[in-house]
Amino acid sequence: MLVGDKQNFAIETEILEIVDGWVFGTFVFWLAGETVGDPKDKQVDLKGCINWLKDFVYNSRNRFEINLYDMELGQTFLLLNASATLGNQDMSFAKEPYNDIFSRFHIEHLGMSSFDQLTMILIENGNQQQRCIWQQNDQAIKEAFLKKRTMQEIAMMAVNLLESEKNKLI
Repeated sequence: MLVGDKQNFAIETEILEIVDGWVFGTFVFWLAGETVGDPKDKQVDLKGCINWLKDFVYNSRNRFEINLYDMELGQTFLLLNASATLGNQDMSFAKEPYNDIFSRFHIEHLGMSSFDQLTMILIENGNQQQRCIWQQNDQAIKEAFLKKRTMQEIAMMAVNLLESEKNKLI
């Protein structure tokens, strides 16, 4: 099942198995014509994805900081990813530049196990745009620019389609 436009932003899923209330299948994003996530992961917890996507749609986060949207790609990625990747290590040498970086900007949890090898950041400029930055499997850092709330609108359509398909199979 595909929702959205692969050349812009889309979510592609497939329900493969329902076992004792668990719904398993595949889950990937498409950003600027590229597959994001692991299309070979056939055991993605799709109910988990549905729950995270609903939270993403209904509980908007402040993803705006002055000058962040226009910052150079590598610098932005490093700035918003350093505290998340360093985790519990001694961070006394560096102060987190913004409050709640991980909960505000990181969205890799949306894809559950399909996104295990992925870092994904969403920034908004406060006007009419979103900037999604990702790195998958230590490959090059990439980005896509979208209209405001594109990701949330497609996420809601994907939730509706997944729930409809799931209910048909139960």
